[in-house]
Amino acid sequence: MDHPNKNQPKSDMMNKKLIQLIQANEDWLMEKILHYAIEREYSKYTSTLKEAWRLSISGLSRSFVSGLETGRTDFELHPDENYSKDPIARFGINEAILHRERGIDIGMFLGFFKYYRQCYIELIDANVNGSEHATYSRWIHLFFDRVEIGLCSEWINTKEKKLFKELQDANRKMTNEKNKYLTIFESLAQPVLLLTPQLYIDNMNHAASILLDKTSVSGSKYYAIDLSKNEMTDNHPLKDKHVKEMFPWLYPVIIEFHSEKRYQQSIEKQSIWIMKIVHFKYICLK
Repeated sequence: MDHPNKNQPKSDMMNKKLIQLIQANEDWLMEKILHYAIEREYSKYTSTLKEAWRLSISGLSRSFVSGLETGRTDFELHPDENYSKDPIARFGINEAILHRERGIDIGMFLGFFKYYRQCYIELIDANVNGSEHATYSRWIHLFFDRVEIGLCSEWINTKEKKLFKELQDANRKMTNEKNKYLTIFESLAQPVLLLTPQLYIDNMNHAASILLDKTSVSGSKYYAIDLSKNEMTDNHPLKDKHVKEMFPWLYPVIIEFHSEKRYQQSIEKQSIWIMKIVHFKYICLK
């Protein structure tokens, strides 16, 4: 006669408690990883949109929850384990494919991924006490070990030919996305300037170029033909010019905006430029 495992109800309860803790704190985890991304300067290689960070935490949490929902409590690593069938490791495999296509170096990815691990450990530290703290901390470390094993296995086992095709496909997709962005950007009737944090011009659309040059042709600032080499060249003479030099009437407004402690991220103003009243909106993306 089989006897029920007396520890099973307790194990199920521990699994459910950890699931609830992770799911209830995804916003907290998202804010934490965004903080680390900015502090450790990984943010310059990633999206600045909060939704992108939310999705990364959501996907990672979902893989952990999938592993917990199986009811297992043994997350230790085994020499004969097939990590491709493990829902936790599967997340790492998918991320390897995705980030490799984007040209991300495995060292950079794993370096930043350590801070994801740190976020989940800090979540346990802040919310769990006693014997459960040691168990949950151990599980979190094993979860991340499994994700990293899946990621590294996929990264190193992919053949060179497949890698080349992935890069070709990703490059083609990026080119198409860039062309769509430029078409929309150049078609806007409102002048748009993109500035660096140091207030140098990073890009401007056709309507903005006309403010400086009435003969400007849409798209001409992106490419030109070098007849000596018979190839397309970058032709953006205003790029990297300071806004104070090119749009002196705009500069004082921006300086005033940044010198004051503002809670809003945008202001609307009007100014006079070459005998015309210009209405504009300044948006600060943080």
